[in-house]
Amino acid sequence: MPRIGIDCDITLTHASVNNGNPYGFILKPQQGQQRGSVTVQRQPHEEVRLSATLVFADQLTNPNGSRHAATRNQMYEMYQLFVAQHSAITLETDAGAIANLVPPLLISTEKITADTVEAALNLTATPITAATSDVSIRYQTSGVEIAAFIVKRTQQRLHIALTLRRGFLGAAEGVYTTIVFTALAGNNLVKPNGEVSATTRNQWAELAYTVQAVNVPVKVYTAWLTASIPYLQNMRLSRSIKIAIGDNDTVPDEMEFGLEGWEPY
Repeated sequence: MPRIGIDCDITLTHASVNNGNPYGFILKPQQGQQRGSVTVQRQPHEEVRLSATLVFADQLTNPNGSRHAATRNQMYEMYQLFVAQHSAITLETDAGAIANLVPPLLISTEKITADTVEAALNLTATPITAATSDVSIRYQTSGVEIAAFIVKRTQQRLHIALTLRRGFLGAAEGVYTTIVFTALAGNNLVKPNGEVSATTRNQWAELAYTVQAVNVPVKVYTAWLTASIPYLQNMRLSRSIKIAIGDNDTVPDEMEFGLEGWEPY
């Protein structure tokens, strides 16, 4: 097991990586310092943001002065497994651990040279999480969930687009909001918490038809909205749901939803 302050600076842990055991990494030393650091930003009622620059190279020096056992390629390979996870990442330093971390839209920026890889890692923790779904659609009045979906990802980017525009409805001033997201319909989809969904391809499609039939305002919840604004309210479908059928049973169908709303000031 890695020992922080002895053979690593930080550890990352996820149930689906390294058999659920922590893996130790070395931080890039700051200018004028022997060791690197983790930056934590906290805002009232909003998410916690963590950033750190990791370094991967052969024969790195551990905090206790010994040689680091893992090679550049071994560390980089393990790092890529961690940043491919959607949620429930734990980062631990000698000051303590922060759990339930999730990747933002830009999780990592990597600088690769002949001998070294430097990776600028970003993670967030928010009180409003979507452990079993990326988007939840609920009735505006009662808050009862109508349907929840897993959203398509490409290179760690969620296929969700949000637009806010100031405007008028009659004499009232407010904000027009539109949200477009691409949900998946397939067997054995992976939830944001890493679990495999029991919902089948046909059941996902049925949920889409259920949402299509709703003709009252809804709230749209999603994990990347901050705790102070956990949902978009007074939303309605702005168009028919577009479904792109996958080539076979192993390729999920893609369902594009578009919703819009208006909120007065």
